[in-house]
Amino acid sequence: MALLTLGACSTLPERGWPERHLGELSTAVELSPDTVRLVEVPMSDSELTILSLQVDPPALAEHFRDGRRFLELPPGTGSAHLTLRYRVFGPDPQAIERRMMPRAVEPGTARDEM
Repeated sequence: MALLTLGACSTLPERGWPERHLGELSTAVELSPDTVRLVEVPMSDSELTILSLQVDPPALAEHFRDGRRFLELPPGTGSAHLTLRYRVFGPDPQAIERRMMPRAVEPGTARDEM
């Protein structure tokens, strides 16, 4: 019986963490100061961890809807500067980084859902 148990232990997978990549994204999002006040930003999930998010000008509020994250910016904001520090897990960090670009949300799309 002891031999069976010992043999089973030798088939365990190798210990380790998945491949990971640390990065920083600094970008400006252009807004229409008369209408657009929401910016969609990425959220952490199983492949992406947002370590920090800085927004200038500071957001007035943060909204979550259907697994998406939105920042509400002050009225009259023409552009916002965002800096994200993040960690990507997996073999293809560029694929995940492409989907995490912040974007302005036009009125009548997500704004009505808030």
